Amino acid sequence: MNKLFGLLNVSNLVCCLALSLISPFFPSFAEDRGVSKQMLGFIFAANPVGNTIASLIFGKLMNEHNRIKILNLGLIVNGFGLLGFAGLIYVDNSYIILTSFILRFLQGFGAAMFLTPFYALLASMYPNSLEKKMSIAEFISSFGYFSGPIFGSFLYGMGGFILPFLVFGFSSIVISLVLMVAFKLEHQNKQKLLLVNDSLENSTIASEEPEIGYKEIIKNYNINAGLLIYASISFLFTFYSPIYAPFIERKYNKSPDQIGYFLSVTSLTYSIATLIVSQIKRHKQAYILIGAFFSGVSQFFMGPDQMTNFNDSIWITLTAQGFVGFFTAFPFVLTLPYINEILQNLYPGQKERSVNLSAGLFNASIAFGELWGPICAGFLDNQYGFERACSILGIWIIISSLTFIPLQCKRKFSKRKYIIEEVVSN
Repeated sequence: MNKLFGLLNVSNLVCCLALSLISPFFPSFAEDRGVSKQMLGFIFAANPVGNTIASLIFGKLMNEHNRIKILNLGLIVNGFGLLGFAGLIYVDNSYIILTSFILRFLQGFGAAMFLTPFYALLASMYPNSLEKKMSIAEFISSFGYFSGPIFGSFLYGMGGFILPFLVFGFSSIVISLVLMVAFKLEHQNKQKLLLVNDSLENSTIASEEPEIGYKEIIKNYNINAGLLIYASISFLFTFYSPIYAPFIERKYNKSPDQIGYFLSVTSLTYSIATLIVSQIKRHKQAYILIGAFFSGVSQFFMGPDQMTNFNDSIWITLTAQGFVGFFTAFPFVLTLPYINEILQNLYPGQKERSVNLSAGLFNASIAFGELWGPICAGFLDNQYGFERACSILGIWIIISSLTFIPLQCKRKFSKRKYIIEEVVSN
């Protein structure tokens, strides 16, 4: 099982690297082909559109028997979407927007087909150590997502526009074939899939409860608060995709092959934070609230905004990126275990169903945030400039974090009530 977990995380790494590798060089390519910043935002947003649709569809359709097939097929679809990007240099300018949108959509659809069963498998395989496994998976995801621009810049410098897409497109397809063989061998050796829930009792107990669906889950305030945090942090992650590189290039005269290295600051601090988050077992709500709140505050210094009274400096921008990476790890790693705990308590007889639906909602909320991040970024950057756009983003993140305050108050009230009842009973 540990070998399979490792192989799954290699696949996760390839998938997440591929999602962000275009950030440092594609904006310049698109602008040279006559694509406006706002249209560039829509192109970046096509990925989460595909991601949202696939997450909701497969979150509902998948089960313990078809998860592996969906996961492998997702890697293949993702790979073909990437390979298609390599052909954009041959596409006429009049079709460049439509073609880019379709390819980005395809890539997002394939990525969600992989990531939705991936997170469902984690929750199913490791119910008692989900925080630890999630922190490892998120360490890999963050390293991939935030290091993608570095790999993109490096490969772009080596072989031009097409090389990053060829490398990651073929890598995604090859790793899917390796996974197929690995799972087949594992099945032959043990006569069952090891990625089915460790407890046969939980998977075979018949529940008298009506089968739950998305409607029942989203009626719960706690779950909605968690999904809003996920969506907002994902909004933050993709907000800078269409506007960060042009800002650094214009403001500080940096080339596209250098910009990817600046983006790595966020990856480094996020990765460090995941090691800390993996040790958190209690008070998840408080850590989610604190992490999201300070992620929002850090946005005011990304420019920095004039209201901060700081002078323009790339070091202030990089420091703010570091704080963003560190604090976003807390809500991003802890919220899925938090949601799963709620669902297990509400629907103890439908563990597998809860895991699949929560994974679907998890990826859909991420994709929803990723969808609007680049669209709003392009609009706000055009209207107010990079510095003020970042501050507006910060205000939204802070507002989202405040949805957890009622949960904290409720938790303290319940604890106090319990103590009073214990004292009275004694």
